[in-house]
Amino acid sequence: MIYLLLAFVILNALDIVTTNAVLRNGGHESNPLTAGLMKVFRGAWGIPKMAITVVIVIILGKMTFGWLPVGVALLLDAAWVYVVYHNYSVYLRQTRKS
Repeated sequence: MIYLLLAFVILNALDIVTTNAVLRNGGHESNPLTAGLMKVFRGAWGIPKMAITVVIVIILGKMTFGWLPVGVALLLDAAWVYVVYHNYSVYLRQTRKS
C-alpha cells in the first residue's frame, strides 16, 4: 500500500510539472477544480493541490477496510497515470508545432 500512495504523490507532482509546461506553451486547464485553484492561487496552485494529495494519502493510509483502500489507491494511480500521459502528449504536440 505504501508504494501505491507514494506513486500517487509522485504522479500528482508530475501532473503539476506537466500542466505548467502545457500552460507555458499556451495551453489551458480542462479540469474546472484545478482551474479554480489556479485562479485563486495563481502560480502557487500546486501547493494546495499537493496539500489535498497529502490529505487523501493520509485518509487512505488510515483506512482499515480490507482491500478497499488498495482498490481506491489503484484507481487513483491509474487515473493520474492517464492525466500525466495526457499532459505530456499535449506538451509534445505543442512543442512540435513550434
